[in-house]
Amino acid sequence: MPRSPLWLEGVQALEAGEGLAIAYAGHLLARLGATVWKAEPPGGDPIRTLGPFPGDVPHPEKGAHHLFYNAGKRSVALDLARRGDRALLARMARAADVLLVDAAWAGAVGARSEVRRGAVAVVVTPFGLTGRYRQLPACDLVLQAMMGLAYITGEPDRPPLPVGLPVAELTAGQLAAGIALVCLLARRRTGQGALVDLSCWEAALTAMEHAPMAWSYLRRVWRRRGNLGGLAGWGLYPCRDGYVGVISGLGDAYLRFLDLVGPPLDDPRFRSMSARTRHADEMHAAILAWLEGKGREQVVQEAQARGLPFGYLHTVADLLRSPQLRARRFFRSVDQPGLGLLTVPHAPFRSVGVRCKLGPAPRLGGHRSLARRLSPRPEASPGLQRALPLEGVRVLEMAIVWAGPLCGRLLAEAGAEVIKLEAARRPDLIRGPARPLHPGDGVYPGGDPGPDPWNRHAYFNDRNRGKLGVCLDLDRPEGRELARALAARCDVVVENLSPGALRRFGLDYASLRAHRPDIIYLSMPAQGLTGPERAHVGYGATNDLTSGLISVTGYEDGTPQNAGINVSDPVAAFHGFVAVAAALHYRQRTGRGLHIDLSQRESTAYFMAPYVLDYVWNGRVAGPRGSSHPQWVPHGLYPCQGEDSWLAIAVRDDEEWERLCRAVPAVGPLADLAAADRMARRREIDDLLGRWARSLPREEAWAVLQRARVPAGPAYEGPALFADPHLRRRRFWVAVGHPSAGRRLYPGPPWRLGLEGPCRRPAPRLGQHNRQVLSRLLGLSAAELDRLEREGILATRPRDG
Repeated sequence: MPRSPLWLEGVQALEAGEGLAIAYAGHLLARLGATVWKAEPPGGDPIRTLGPFPGDVPHPEKGAHHLFYNAGKRSVALDLARRGDRALLARMARAADVLLVDAAWAGAVGARSEVRRGAVAVVVTPFGLTGRYRQLPACDLVLQAMMGLAYITGEPDRPPLPVGLPVAELTAGQLAAGIALVCLLARRRTGQGALVDLSCWEAALTAMEHAPMAWSYLRRVWRRRGNLGGLAGWGLYPCRDGYVGVISGLGDAYLRFLDLVGPPLDDPRFRSMSARTRHADEMHAAILAWLEGKGREQVVQEAQARGLPFGYLHTVADLLRSPQLRARRFFRSVDQPGLGLLTVPHAPFRSVGVRCKLGPAPRLGGHRSLARRLSPRPEASPGLQRALPLEGVRVLEMAIVWAGPLCGRLLAEAGAEVIKLEAARRPDLIRGPARPLHPGDGVYPGGDPGPDPWNRHAYFNDRNRGKLGVCLDLDRPEGRELARALAARCDVVVENLSPGALRRFGLDYASLRAHRPDIIYLSMPAQGLTGPERAHVGYGATNDLTSGLISVTGYEDGTPQNAGINVSDPVAAFHGFVAVAAALHYRQRTGRGLHIDLSQRESTAYFMAPYVLDYVWNGRVAGPRGSSHPQWVPHGLYPCQGEDSWLAIAVRDDEEWERLCRAVPAVGPLADLAAADRMARRREIDDLLGRWARSLPREEAWAVLQRARVPAGPAYEGPALFADPHLRRRRFWVAVGHPSAGRRLYPGPPWRLGLEGPCRRPAPRLGQHNRQVLSRLLGLSAAELDRLEREGILATRPRDG
């Protein structure tokens, strides 16, 4: 029986650069079937030095990061001081459709020249190719600090925390892969190349939400809230055999939560979200009393039976035992020469009829002879792409809250026409309640819900910019017929509802495929479309727990800590963006559509691969380690002068250590310490750096380290993000006027294409574009639209029921 085709058959990519962002971008392309050539210096990419290792014995061919992130690639070791190696690099670049490079390698591969010949070049750097910080080094700790995530993760009276996965760099890698693929689609249409400037910092900021929007809308600084200090009824609670995520839910889910927990919470004091926050201590006490003596599986089963998005904290060992992940064969075996079978996550998404490529990681320089036989790509049209890459692609988004809408926003920022379809009786939950009981029940301009609060909520208006809005009564047959007719005129559908939720409206994949056989349909449920737990509901907070993320996030005392944002939401959105781009390539090549199954839990659990290998090799169940690093010292957040003012500092090698010692007299006497000695004296080094940092204002200490080119950056809070001179110089924050919410600042696109400015279309008011879309796409007359409005098929405000 013939094997299914790969998503990206025939695509050639060159990866040349350091850091996890570039490595993960190349990993995704390789996993999806592209041939990825990895150019490495003679000593190998530094990723090969990162553990864990089998038996904790370092080896450049056996590190978990290398084995996972370089899986399926081809390695060519190059000494650019040698003419022959420079010529071989030029041959590799000339053969590549996509170049994934950092600033240092961009010149060596002749990225700008190759773009003029039709290549797509994505230059991935910590801070972008322009601006004040363009030449500064950074690592994931620094990026998590500067994106504002560390500042809002942890307990209020303790230091900020990075989350336990390198999410800043990995999300940048996701977006680098996605924008490369959509630009390659445009290249196939126009014959022209593209040069993309992708800043890891700006990409990571695209994953943020609470802190920037709280400042933009309320002038409120979002701070660390701990495991139980956020929204009452939402938190990480201990139970008999672990930790449970108690999530009371949005909308009418709170009534089901009351049914679960019982009488103590059925009280007027807890009727509104703001009232629950005011009485949070009483609420937490009632929940802790209810949980006493209960096991984690019992609690989750009882909650899920009521449709509540509870989950329990999964360690890496729990992931490997999970019945859901086993049923979906999320973990697979790869035969790695010299090591045997490795257990690794298979893919962050899947689809019937197309496959991902599982392969071993390459031996350093193992494909040099193959590289010599590469042929140049066909010559393309001269010049650069002049239109956004997804122009001409139409997307119907039937998604709610965060993951699905953010995926839709990325597609819109890449040029697609995105139509957000909402149900009149069940609009997007993140619009907030139609009649808030208290202004604190949402994030409204100046704290005022106004006469139309559903159009004024910050989170909705951030996630849905650039879209058209249609609102139909889907409980009535004519509303469902209109929705199906709209879908038939779209190339892509994006939804993140529970499996089967759209079937009763005839808007599921099987129903729509009958009308549009080549449709690409992205489903993003919490647990995926199959498996014994497929019906489990989950929010981002649920998926953070069940993916393993929270098990490795926390202080060094071992207590797990909720992340400051629901990390799984943007991670799923970014993987969804990559999946849609890859599916469009598949359709362009075959003429066939796809139904993409993206489990939000698996999408984040995919990042747990190094911890999985550590457990399989060494029997080690990874846990929280604060802001420390298993190999790099120093690596942490240090207090500076001023209230809650912190600076991230990291040293990755001896050269950076020497520069730090020259710049900071406090550690100068330790300049001769090798890496192993620095690890042994970590507490002493942290104490010395902490005393030095406390003696200076944050900006002054950072300036010292900038001049020394030591990776460092402030743990930014919301207002500092908007004031940062580098972001202002690059015009990252975009002012967008909204008819109900006024003019506010929002993050711009996470990439720079050198085309027209960022999309300034605000998020749609509910049903704002009903007439425009239905007349243009379905040919409805003004009289027909008038009738639909009179009969309530079209809506511009939420309906009861």
